[in-house]
Amino acid sequence: MEKFNEINLKTIKRIYEENLPKFYMTSIGGIIFWSGFLFIPAKLFGRKARRSGVSGNMMESLGFIPAIVFSLVLIIITILVANWILQISKLKKDLKEKKKITTTVKIIKIEKLSAKTIQAHREQGENITDCLHFEQDENEIETYLFNRFVEPNILNAKAMYIELAENSRIEFKREFINK
Repeated sequence: MEKFNEINLKTIKRIYEENLPKFYMTSIGGIIFWSGFLFIPAKLFGRKARRSGVSGNMMESLGFIPAIVFSLVLIIITILVANWILQISKLKKDLKEKKKITTTVKIIKIEKLSAKTIQAHREQGENITDCLHFEQDENEIETYLFNRFVEPNILNAKAMYIELAENSRIEFKREFINK
């Protein structure tokens, strides 16, 4: 384990500062949305409610306590999912510990992806053609997807040197070794 240099620290801070407002907005939006959910007319939730003549809003239909508990559970789930996707807690831990993983992994094989897989990735906006498979190591780096026409030097590579943040796994540096 190595310590962050100044550039690594700036990178983690920048990503943290970009993701924090997104996290707050998602959390506040989730609170407003799921709280507003309680006041939606019950008739809007299906034919059964319309046929049975249910009137009032969701809070009146479910009862005060169950409606509040249901809403709180949904708010907490929204906040936890936002935290997981935006990696707020992992980035905060990286800023505190300032440790990075540096490792060199051996390339076992280069696999040409099938036309169907290439097309599926293109639909997602990724232009890849091949996949590198690495030797098993403690850092759990298994594969790397790349485009052989954009990065032809990777086809001759024997290993890859990589620097990652310990918790958030943000990549600082990647070099392919041809020796």
